[in-house]
Amino acid sequence: LEIEYLSPPRIDAIQQTGDQIKIHFIAQAGQSYEVQYHDSPTNSLWLSLTNFGPVTATAPVQVFDSINQPHRFYRLNTF
Repeated sequence: LEIEYLSPPRIDAIQQTGDQIKIHFIAQAGQSYEVQYHDSPTNSLWLSLTNFGPVTATAPVQVFDSINQPHRFYRLNTF
């Protein structure tokens, strides 16, 4: 029996570059990802910013979002 453990996805950094937000994370080989956002901490509805995968090799990923709200919250899911 062989068990492989994949750690939960994690956003490593968020940077502002001009009028954009850059989200950094490491994508694991064989996994698909979705970056979600919402504009209010009291809002329970998350919207999809982007999704992709499965990726063929473990690699750093950057996702961009334009700044159009005073506050925005992000999360990263894998499936």
